[in-house]
Amino acid sequence: MSVIDKMNKSYGTNKVKFANQSLARQWKMKQEKLSKSFTTRLDEIIQ
Repeated sequence: MSVIDKMNKSYGTNKVKFANQSLARQWKMKQEKLSKSFTTRLDEIIQ
């Protein structure tokens, strides 16, 4: 991790990334499916 930090510091921000990091965010979670409660309630499960 420190090597990647040093490389990004010398070459520029976010020039070196891990293989599982995407270059551009291509998807977003559908927010309308989220529960309105902070805790999960069994009666709010979508059927």
